[in-house]
Amino acid sequence: MQVSGKVIAGGDVNNAWIHTVGVPIKIASGGDVVNLSNATMAVKYVSNSINYDDIYVGAMNGEYKSLSSAAAAALADNSGDMADIDANPFVSGLSTNTRAYIYFAQEVNSNDILEQGETAVLAITFKSGDTPQVLDKIKAEIIIPTGAALTVERQIPPITTSIVDLG
Repeated sequence: MQVSGKVIAGGDVNNAWIHTVGVPIKIASGGDVVNLSNATMAVKYVSNSINYDDIYVGAMNGEYKSLSSAAAAALADNSGDMADIDANPFVSGLSTNTRAYIYFAQEVNSNDILEQGETAVLAITFKSGDTPQVLDKIKAEIIIPTGAALTVERQIPPITTSIVDLG
């Protein structure tokens, strides 16, 4: 897998923190398909003061064109894998848990398998006390059973808008 574009975040300008991060991913050229179900994958999250071994709850069905629309759908799907997503940070505030989930921005088949030609987004939502702030370093590691893990590390810039470009 590889990062497939800009990493973005939802920022809270008044509180100077990030409430959600979105990392676009795709299969690297010549790579094999990846099963994104929570039974076969884990997401480790590390920041300046936090270390979680696995915050991943699963992949969402359907195609979503924005981080905010995927967050709304994850909140609405309060059963199964998405039951731990209990707030839409773009509308109703922070979740009670720091969690990660995958949604598809471009899909070929409606399943949990990331294939060539598809783009998925790893979304991480933060609970109060876990929100990254200016100059914090954040790192997410997508761990899959076969192939190399994908590690994405970013530093939080000044938060001046509700959508923050993390590069």
